Amino acid sequence: MENALLLAVARRWFRDATAPPLGTIRSLAYFVPVIEEVLRSEISPAYFQYLRRKLERMGVTLFPPFPMR
Repeated sequence: MENALLLAVARRWFRDATAPPLGTIRSLAYFVPVIEEVLRSEISPAYFQYLRRKLERMGVTLFPPFPMR
């Protein structure tokens, strides 16, 4: 779940600046396709760490990381 939210946030932040603005996210239903994508994919955990660090360097406030077990 966390990785899907992170991916969705990153996609919104890093999209083409000349593209039309996106609307406000008004429902968790917005995240369903990206959750399904993350569940189907074999994206490396390192990629999600990379996205988190990149967003944090830009000053984007993210949810705290969950402890790794």
